[in-house]
Amino acid sequence: MDFTLRTKLFDNIINFGRSVGFNERHALDVNKIALTIFDQLQNVHRMGNTERLWLETAALLHDVGKPDNRGIHHKLARDVIADFSSLPFGKKERKIIGLIARYHRGGLPSREHKSFGNLDTESRHYIRKLASILRIADGLVSGKSKIKKLACDVGKREIIFHLKCRKNISLNKAVKKANLFVHIFGRSVIFDMKILPDYSKKSNTHIESSLIAG
Repeated sequence: MDFTLRTKLFDNIINFGRSVGFNERHALDVNKIALTIFDQLQNVHRMGNTERLWLETAALLHDVGKPDNRGIHHKLARDVIADFSSLPFGKKERKIIGLIARYHRGGLPSREHKSFGNLDTESRHYIRKLASILRIADGLVSGKSKIKKLACDVGKREIIFHLKCRKNISLNKAVKKANLFVHIFGRSVIFDMKILPDYSKKSNTHIESSLIAG
């Protein structure tokens, strides 16, 4: 997709989100983190531009159902995206994108879920991998994002997510939501957080790390 079409797609998604009252700041922050993870872990997931576009669309619209029903908003997002015919994707692709958004929270992808189980093996594989990235991105963004920089360090048995933040953030949600990523990619996940010093307050850098056993 060329730059003009991609820009048009982005604007279309944002305008639709605004029309249903989504949290635009959160959507943009989650999207930024998700695409950063995707780009830096290219050699791990081995997906391409099409899958990146699916992830971007799902990230921007993952909470689109929240204004209607917070408890099942992930399932509403699945349905909204699948029915959003203005998106420049075929019916099957919209279903895939909707399921990526659906699995940003709640239960993990299961063939017992009809909409997921009815898809072919390759599509289910993409959904699992992309949803695992989106879950981590969503877990790292709570309220206004305080993450200034994210860098991924890939090892044979673990992947370290180095976070540079303006303020201390809780990593509990990200740790919990990394379960699908650990399962899919077979590596433990370490979140290494460094707080950037606030020179106006003469504060020191603080480091906190959390490890997920995988």
